[in-house]
Amino acid sequence: LDTIDYWIDLKAQGRDNLPADRIPWDALRTLLGQTVYGGRIDNKIDQRLLESFLDLIFHQKSFASDFILVSSQMSINQLKPPEIFNLDTILNWIENLPDIESPTWLGLPSNAEKMLLINQGSRVISKILKMQSIEEDDPQSNNNNNNNNNNNNNNNRFSNSVNIEDIRPVWMIALEKSVKLWLSLIPQTIATLQRNNENIKDPIFRCFEREISIAKKILQKIRFDLKSLLQVCEGSAKQSNETRSLINSLTKGLIPKTWRSYPLPDFINFNCWLTDFIQRLQQLNGIAKMKTFTKLNLWAGGLISTEAFITATRQAAAQAQNWSLENLELTIEIIDSKNLELIESQLDRTSFIIRELIIEGAAWNEQKGQLSLVDTMSSRLPPAKFAWVNKLHANVNSQVVCNSSPQIEIPVYLNQSRKELLFQIKIQSPNEISATIWYQLATAIIMWQAKN
Repeated sequence: LDTIDYWIDLKAQGRDNLPADRIPWDALRTLLGQTVYGGRIDNKIDQRLLESFLDLIFHQKSFASDFILVSSQMSINQLKPPEIFNLDTILNWIENLPDIESPTWLGLPSNAEKMLLINQGSRVISKILKMQSIEEDDPQSNNNNNNNNNNNNNNNRFSNSVNIEDIRPVWMIALEKSVKLWLSLIPQTIATLQRNNENIKDPIFRCFEREISIAKKILQKIRFDLKSLLQVCEGSAKQSNETRSLINSLTKGLIPKTWRSYPLPDFINFNCWLTDFIQRLQQLNGIAKMKTFTKLNLWAGGLISTEAFITATRQAAAQAQNWSLENLELTIEIIDSKNLELIESQLDRTSFIIRELIIEGAAWNEQKGQLSLVDTMSSRLPPAKFAWVNKLHANVNSQVVCNSSPQIEIPVYLNQSRKELLFQIKIQSPNEISATIWYQLATAIIMWQAKN
């Protein structure tokens, strides 16, 4: 910050006041954005967000009497600085600000605190489940232990005349019923793609072949573990370190670590995961029955490796059109429900449809074909057509939806944890809303969302 003082003193040349147009605004924004704060940022999206705040505040208009810190687009009440710029006035203005500040002042949605509380609640529940002890929920086991101690000299605990269910703990009886249910719900196997000399050349075929192979290994592991666990519950096998770990996780509603073979949010519970995993297998079964992969309409977030699928479609487009991979750009077109069948029939090797998308920090206005501001945390998007286009071709815009509204670039994440960035994509935005607003709202598309 000494550098800023030096620049201001240099421009002021000994004067007490410096006109707003003489302040080195570009240098200030660069110093704050690249060194003071930007030096700690390691991704393009966060850097863009920081620069949006710097562009909003650090410019000549911020000294104007009608300058607005927070616009009506972001908050119900506009936030304006004091009309008189001196130290006492500014300090007094700061002291009179509300004790509870609105999240909209930082460009966040008005319900951002609710979102934080929901995430915090999910983490607390997860930690409570981890702290839960099996013995605390085992009153029958404690009673049996007391009875066994009293009758130790009179009866043999493991006598063949005693039913094993009479001496098993409550959690084991309940777990046995659950394991049997899970085994009945989970498919025994999934279909396999038939390889030949032609389809092996297709990047999308190879991607789906890997998907099914990995899913099969996960499925075999899960069914083997559940059967081993069932034997322990029935008393036909002894507990091992692995089955103890499974019992410890499953009785608390947690996903066993050895079953987490693809990216998932930390807060997802076992029941939610099981339903999701079965749906993933059902989709892969459907894919295995496809004869060609020209007209794809799928749930990309439900693949084992969504990023690998996006890469495969890029390679397939380049292969089909003899394009260079470096010149390809992914575009998006949100489909009107009444045009879905028509657009699906027009798909080729360069395009595909993804469904069950979620958008956060915005909503989609189907009538206008553009983003819109909302108070909800997230909303579901209609199916979207993604197409690879060649940036060097003059007709690149002909493959994008014809719309006079400007486009903004937003990130596409695998799930709501936002740890896995898949790519960024340009989407239509209203003329009256600047890109800065969407950046500060952290607008993004999510490929997968937990289903409660």
